[in-house]
Amino acid sequence: AHYADAIARMPAQKESYYAFLSLRLEELHTLIRRASAGENVQEEFRRVFEETLRYAEQARTRFIHDAQAWRAQGALYELLIPFIDRAEEQTFTSYDRAIARDPQNPALFVEKGRAQLLFFNRLLFLSRDKQADERAALEQRAGAVLADAHETLSRATTLKPDFAAAHFLLAQTA
Repeated sequence: AHYADAIARMPAQKESYYAFLSLRLEELHTLIRRASAGENVQEEFRRVFEETLRYAEQARTRFIHDAQAWRAQGALYELLIPFIDRAEEQTFTSYDRAIARDPQNPALFVEKGRAQLLFFNRLLFLSRDKQADERAALEQRAGAVLADAHETLSRATTLKPDFAAAHFLLAQTA
């Protein structure tokens, strides 16, 4: 509530938006953990997600040239990739727009690559119970996503050769 108040009082301060969004992302992670333990948090998750998305969209609109606004939105949609069909589209679009605004920031490539790996794993999971033709199509798509992740993460290591997170994730694409 404090960050929301700060945003209401000083809407031109992007730091308040980003602190609020970061805090809300952690809250959503906590809700996902609670749900995985069997607790019904669907309504609370929906409410927090929608409010967080509203603030992310406000930040993106207000600070359209700032990569952080798009990065925050990408991180928000990334949470949904394991659960919601087509969430990866918004995730990748948001990260791509962040990268377009700050193409020398290797962390943005790592975050997009991490999301691509998450989507790759989801595709493999979905393919397990499918008939041969559908399974083959999902596996082919997963292979393309993995190749894209490799390219994305390679770009991060080109920008910052000693970036451990990039190398760790890149190793998962081999």
